[in-house]
Amino acid sequence: MPTKARKSAEVKAAEKIIKLMDKADKKPKYAGAYINDKGKQVIGCMFMVVRLNESLPVAQAEQRATFLDRAFDINKGEEQTILEIPLIADLKDYIKAKKEQNSEKYKGRNKEPISYDFGITESNVILPLVNAEYLLIMLEVLGNDSQVTWSHSKEPYYNKGYIFFKSSKGDGILCPVRRSDI
Repeated sequence: MPTKARKSAEVKAAEKIIKLMDKADKKPKYAGAYINDKGKQVIGCMFMVVRLNESLPVAQAEQRATFLDRAFDINKGEEQTILEIPLIADLKDYIKAKKEQNSEKYKGRNKEPISYDFGITESNVILPLVNAEYLLIMLEVLGNDSQVTWSHSKEPYYNKGYIFFKSSKGDGILCPVRRSDI
């Protein structure tokens, strides 16, 4: 993929995070990017945050949301499980298929989020469930070369924790969705 097209996809994904902070979180003064003390660009909302090594040309926040940058200092859980992430194209196809299968449920003003389930490990650890569209945003910003780990408790049925991304472009955190099946 040409650099200009890839950059454009990254910028669009970053702008979606900014829009979430502005609209969903109702925190317009924090909506936008800022440069932290270590020279990294921070973009986030209450569901996800990314720290980028190289800045993207996106709107700047009125006020620095330093609480987002501090999220990277949270104490990781007792266990770290490596998650296998889908390719961006496959995830887009998955989201599109879900919307086509049940358009009333996943489209419109009162739409439900489309979930992506990481499944169950061989040792019966139930992996996290995430908003598929948020996962796509993270992958579009950080790239498919991301190493993704889930920080959680030792108990195999306990699915709380955070999902950490690390790539050549920077790092990020995505919050999972609460599972109703456990």
